[in-house]
Amino acid sequence: MNNPLTPLARVVNVALNDAGLSENAASERTGIPRSTLKRRLITGDFTYGELWKVADVLKTTPAKLHALAEERAA
Repeated sequence: MNNPLTPLARVVNVALNDAGLSENAASERTGIPRSTLKRRLITGDFTYGELWKVADVLKTTPAKLHALAEERAA
């Protein structure tokens, strides 16, 4: 069965893609192991610290990522 991405996972995936960052590059820049990041990009279950690291690489904040995810989920 194919599980759709959560709204937060979709927002982060699109943002990383728009920034031209692959999973490998995002993993290197955030310090999040690639296997962990890959899971988070599917589930959207980022820890607070992980989401801060990703947001920092994307030059935004976790609050803005969450707000965008909520907006797109509506």
